[in-house]
Amino acid sequence: ALAGSVDEMAERLQRLVLHERRLLQDISHELRSPLARLKFSLRLARTAKDSKAALDRVERDVNRIASLVSEIVEMTRIEGDVLAPKTEDVVLADLIAETVSDCRLEVDLRGSVLRVEGQLSRRVSGDPELLRRAVENVLRNAIHYSPEQGTILITLAEAVHVATITVRDYGPGVPAESL
Repeated sequence: ALAGSVDEMAERLQRLVLHERRLLQDISHELRSPLARLKFSLRLARTAKDSKAALDRVERDVNRIASLVSEIVEMTRIEGDVLAPKTEDVVLADLIAETVSDCRLEVDLRGSVLRVEGQLSRRVSGDPELLRRAVENVLRNAIHYSPEQGTILITLAEAVHVATITVRDYGPGVPAESL
């Protein structure tokens, strides 16, 4: 019985260590996008004719970073247990529109074109922040790895129980070993 308890404790410790490593990787990845956007927003605010809009964008990005840091603090407080997602109805069209709007500055700075084709009317049940981050990460990667003055295409489609968001760029692609 004692050996079984020790084995169980060792497995739990191993899971906690792996969870902590994964959390640190996720934190660094999740903070990169809003910090990069904040840097662009600050650069824009210095030269923009409409400083209110630029400062509103800076404030929105700061709020997202603060929210992310708050989630990180909460996750570490729970001592490695998975944070229960905040499930609510999310309007996908609004989520896509907001994310595309947030990425426009980087697209414009690269001289690229960002097109959205199709539409979504569906609501999904999920954590709005996690869904937004997922779409934003894919879109920002497409922007970053696309050739300058390239085109990034977001295609939206719906079926009976499925909403599809496809992001297409013309960059080098992901190496097979990284997929």
